[in-house]
Parts: sequence; C-alpha cells; structure tokens
Amino acid sequence: MSRMLQCFFRFSIWLFLSSSIPLILIITVGSLSYDRWPDHAWNITAVCAVVIFIIDFIIVKKYWK
Repeated sequence: MSRMLQCFFRFSIWLFLSSSIPLILIITVGSLSYDRWPDHAWNITAVCAVVIFIIDFIIVKKYWK
C-alpha cells in the first residue's frame, strides 16, 4: 500500500510539474514580449511555445519512469 501511494504521488507531482511549468513559462514570455515588442508578441510567443513543448517532450520522454 505504501509503495502504491509513493508511486501515485510521484506520478501526480511529475504530471503537475510537466504541465504547469511550460504553461507558466509561455504566459511569462507572452506578457514580457507584449511589453517590449507589441507588434511581434504573437510570433515570439508562438515560437517560444513550440520550443518549450519540444524541450518538455524530450525531458518527459527521457526521465519518465
């Protein structure tokens, strides 16, 4: 039972972090790019989102246990 709870909490924390950290980064980059370059904010945010999703996919694929 203890092992099952440990695996459940590890999985829950991993899932939460692998989904919330990229979301926070994308929102931060979007708001900062809108403040600095309002004409190009959507382009910068879209490119950053793609890069963050690729990096997140590589990290999750490599360290998922």
